[in-house]
Amino acid sequence: MASFAYFLITCDPDKINQVFEQLRNLDEIKEFQGTNGPYDIIAKSETKSSSHSLIIRQIGAWIGVRSTLALMCKPDE
Repeated sequence: MASFAYFLITCDPDKINQVFEQLRNLDEIKEFQGTNGPYDIIAKSETKSSSHSLIIRQIGAWIGVRSTLALMCKPDE
């Protein structure tokens, strides 16, 4: 069963395009887009395991990423 999570990402304004490019290179990230408001990017991941915490740590370590927030989705019941 697949596991989903959404990541809310805040970036340095001059690094947003660089973060977009890095998101494109992560196989687990299925879609992402820029947003208005307190976060700059929302990204959706899908994995067959619960490796979302590894993904969020990886994204948080990128140059230009100021903060991240992970929203883990509950599996369908």
